[in-house]
Amino acid sequence: MVRYVKMDPPELAPRDIVTRSMMTEIEEGRGFVGPWGPYLNVEVTHLNARIIEERLGGSRELAQSFAEIDPERKPIPVILAQHYSMGWISTGNEGETCVPGVFAAGESACVSIHVANRLGGNSILETLVFGRRVRINAERYGREAVTPVNDVLITREAADWEAFIEDMCSREGGKETCTLETELQKTME
Repeated sequence: MVRYVKMDPPELAPRDIVTRSMMTEIEEGRGFVGPWGPYLNVEVTHLNARIIEERLGGSRELAQSFAEIDPERKPIPVILAQHYSMGWISTGNEGETCVPGVFAAGESACVSIHVANRLGGNSILETLVFGRRVRINAERYGREAVTPVNDVLITREAADWEAFIEDMCSREGGKETCTLETELQKTME
């Protein structure tokens, strides 16, 4: 029997609360196990078709495309997954990186102002505040740069990256992507 976690109002529950509640249900044996691992069901069959289409159209489309399930008739299987990646490009307060002339801001940057958790509205702060700082700093860097841009070097670097990507795509052997994904899921859980 699956116990439902009561939250009032449920649509306003933060992602971290919902995720912890889902994990608790799975760990305590009230989830299901499928070929992709442990999961829970989201039940919306009690809603009429118009509400599902109007309010849950995207979710319905995903359920039909990936799980071949019509949420009007069957529950939707859901698994825990990563929602967001914190920026991984380490920057200073002005968006500077360890590579001279390369700057980053917003969700790609890691200024470390959010420690270990990112709040939804803070992405706007990062983009606006640090985006402006990067623009100002990058303009200054461009005006003061002693060495002109080397088109030959840029073309060679682009060709090297294209060759690297082509090599990655044409490799044989190794692990399948789905196997790595499953291992990553288990590790992250």
